[in-house]
Amino acid sequence: MRVLGGIRMSKFTIDDIIKEVAEAHKEGDYIKEKNSYQELYDLFKRKLGEKHPDTLNALENLANSYSDLGDYNVALVMRNAVYNGRKEILGENHPYTLSALHDLACSYSDLGDYSKALEIGKVVYNARKEILDAKHPDTLSSLNDLSCLYSNLGDYDKALETGNAAYNGRKEILGESHPDTLFSLDALATSYSDLEDYNKALELQKTVYNARKKIQGESHPDTLATLHNLSCLYFDLKKFSKACELQNIVYNERKKILGENHPDTLTVLFNLASLYSDLGENNIPLELHKAVYNALKEKLGENHPLTLSALNDIANSYSDLGDYSKALDLQKTVYNARKKF
Repeated sequence: MRVLGGIRMSKFTIDDIIKEVAEAHKEGDYIKEKNSYQELYDLFKRKLGEKHPDTLNALENLANSYSDLGDYNVALVMRNAVYNGRKEILGENHPYTLSALHDLACSYSDLGDYSKALEIGKVVYNARKEILDAKHPDTLSSLNDLSCLYSNLGDYDKALETGNAAYNGRKEILGESHPDTLFSLDALATSYSDLEDYNKALELQKTVYNARKKIQGESHPDTLATLHNLSCLYFDLKKFSKACELQNIVYNERKKILGENHPDTLTVLFNLASLYSDLGENNIPLELHKAVYNALKEKLGENHPLTLSALNDIANSYSDLGDYSKALDLQKTVYNARKKF
């Protein structure tokens, strides 16, 4: 037993729930992960009160789970509660409060409200710059976030400018091979891609990939994410066969490490379907889209937005194959399901 907030709580129970969370996260079972965090949050709220730091931490994790599931509106409400709770207890400039405000910006970004996200992101950046220093890792992280938001808003020149500042700052403070520095270089490559300078973007992504492969290993998630980005750049350069080759490597590695029904594995399977379609091999995309749909239906249910999106992809595949009646039937199913929400 341990005492938290003056109330005796079972350490075994808490550790048991945390273990369940870790297992669910490893399996990519976001629903199970969310349910475990909900149980932990309810326990803390009941025993410690809704404004206790441990309760707010649990709510923060729960919000992240809803975000992973694509339920961004619920995540937004929860992150608002975390931010307001920390602001009341710790003050608006406490690092944990600013972290909660950063998460709030992420929610607005997830909902497509990039202007609101940028507004909040600037507040976080300016506060961190004043309190922590312009070269503090957290400040540079906020600057990198601003670069991504400028990119989402279509202000690619501003994105490139802020991205360069974040990269150079991290390279100076952390070194050119630090994961955060490589992350900024990755974002910088995206900015060049947005500006349609695909060759420059490819050059930077190759640098990121080679560094990550050397430091983290070729099967590390970050290395595979960079390989995915390289594939996208080859796609932009109309080199579809090379793009497909790299995506197959990413898919096989993720399937081996995460399992074939993990969300990250399914994302690559979807990308492969699109690439095969671009290569004119229309039978393969249909089977791949069906695999994605069946996995999502099992994990999330047949009426989840992601599942319905996958069913829509199947309909498009039938249309590409000239089976318009089948495509129409599936599109009607998707329409009727989405109409209910």
